[in-house]
Amino acid sequence: MTNSRTSQAITSSLLIGLIAAFALVLLNATSISAQFARRTDNEIVTHNVILGDKITVWIETDIDAEIKEGRFWVRPHGRETIHSYSYVDFTQDTSVRGTGEIDVRSPSYFPPGTIFDIRFEFTTVDGEIYTSKTYHVEHIDDAHDWRRVSDGRLEIIYYGINDRAIENLHSQTTSRLPEISAALGVDDLPQFRAVIFPNLRELTLHGPTISRAATEGHYFGGFAYDEYDLTIMSSPSSRTLIHELTHLIFGRTLTSPYATSAPAWLNEGNASYWETGNRSESLRRFQPIARSGNVSEFATMNTIPGLRRDIGNFYTQSTDFVGYLIENYGPESIGKFLSELNSGKEIDDAMFAVYGGSLAQIENGWRNEWGLRSVSSVETQVDIQRDLPPTIPGLPTVKTGTLEQSETDSSRQEPVEVRKTDIQQEPQATRAPQATVAPRPTVVFLTPPPTRVPYFVPGPDDEWPQVKPSAIIVFLLLGLGVVAMMYRRFKT
Repeated sequence: MTNSRTSQAITSSLLIGLIAAFALVLLNATSISAQFARRTDNEIVTHNVILGDKITVWIETDIDAEIKEGRFWVRPHGRETIHSYSYVDFTQDTSVRGTGEIDVRSPSYFPPGTIFDIRFEFTTVDGEIYTSKTYHVEHIDDAHDWRRVSDGRLEIIYYGINDRAIENLHSQTTSRLPEISAALGVDDLPQFRAVIFPNLRELTLHGPTISRAATEGHYFGGFAYDEYDLTIMSSPSSRTLIHELTHLIFGRTLTSPYATSAPAWLNEGNASYWETGNRSESLRRFQPIARSGNVSEFATMNTIPGLRRDIGNFYTQSTDFVGYLIENYGPESIGKFLSELNSGKEIDDAMFAVYGGSLAQIENGWRNEWGLRSVSSVETQVDIQRDLPPTIPGLPTVKTGTLEQSETDSSRQEPVEVRKTDIQQEPQATRAPQATVAPRPTVVFLTPPPTRVPYFVPGPDDEWPQVKPSAIIVFLLLGLGVVAMMYRRFKT
């Protein structure tokens, strides 16, 4: 009797589980049926970009069925980016016309130069799905005379700047990338992209939203977006570009979900050091700071300070300390240190593993070199994760990476003057043989254009999530088999 009841209970549980599974299949019928989606016919896709504001995309296509709903799917190119969708405004008569939009402003800021995969998807009242091809859309407008210099390592996109200056910039910068990537322990670099505006005003107009004080003080001359392998800048300075690209390489070192966040002194100091690749400049700049005694402990330098008078000291001190580490322990020590952080070790543990002492102990060696007082040990440490600020759009660079400070009276803490870099004063290098100047692409707008010609380049369809139909069929067959077995059992 007990066995019979147990068998019935098990059978009932199986039946309930099977019903629940079929219910899940029905609830996800829309996503499953997408695998059997039909292609739209005679589709024409056009777009318009308002730089720093929005990208509007239009589609006109033939669908011989009544449309209930339209979706506009978007995914930015980059590492670990995700798909998202919005609903499409559409009309239908002899054809279907739909409009999709990408908002590139804050808080979901997408910098100029970002490339998106996009496609349209229409669902009929009968549940059938029609999908367009996948297209690539670039956040570059038609209002400026954009030009390009590109090879497999770096693409520079610019306007309003002399072509030869950009070619020299490209050559000077790409020649430094192998040295920097080797020091940081990054073997395989992607093609980085740099969007360069002719001046700071244009960058501020189309760049991310930053504080009023930062805007008025002209703090930032560039922003790095490692998730897109992209940087945007205010002028064609090789030092600024090297600084930004070093940020992008740095961003490829801490990829583990268990990685310990890198403090700002390490990230910014490393990027500033590689602008020149030596310590001579930071030694000169740090002298008046050391004499003033206004030197912070690195355990408290996890973020860039908010006051203008402190920013110059922060960059100079961070740059010199990173230079001290490289000169005394070798450039590859930075890559080893980042590898330890990537494995999940805390700052002190990672410092012990690579440099043989805690952060405070290694810092004291640097301080002793400058004749500064020593710092205490772990009592001054702070929680890196706790004290990091909320995520901000991009890693900002202060002008060309370092702020100039007067060496005559550093104790007064006057507002720091930003160093100006003139492109004509930079050392000229031979033209990179791989670099070619290409004219901007032709953009077709729907306003309406005289001739409707698709602008976008279709992308591979397998870039979008797929559910294999064979898996669904196998699941259904197994379910029918279980139902048949249960039916026979109940009948007997």
